Amino acid sequence: MTMKIILTGATGYVGEGTLLELLKVDAVEKVLSVSRKPTSIKHEKLEEYLVPDFMQLKEGDEHFKGYDAAFFILSFAQMLLPISAAAKGVLWTVLFGLAKTCQYGGLTILGVEGYNRVKNWIKRKKE
Repeated sequence: MTMKIILTGATGYVGEGTLLELLKVDAVEKVLSVSRKPTSIKHEKLEEYLVPDFMQLKEGDEHFKGYDAAFFILSFAQMLLPISAAAKGVLWTVLFGLAKTCQYGGLTILGVEGYNRVKNWIKRKKE
């Protein structure tokens, strides 16, 4: 069984590492990177969807149909920055808005230890 994965944050440190690992896995057929800017990675399994403003994503967006899971990777260091509670709330609103938009079966939130979570998640899916 192969899987199609949505990935946000692929231009960041944890997200790029996650993307590189997903692209190596035979069980992953396709990865859709959703980000504000393009990655520097070229791969036959990788498709990029550039979204200048995540708050503008619409429910039922055709780009997200047919995917099995998503990894919403957000730098949790941002949550420690001296930004307003409202700004932090927007980050979480984007997360749950993306979940509703994608209409997929699973949601995984990754933080700093994301690399090991991805490897373990894929291993469990293969079993």
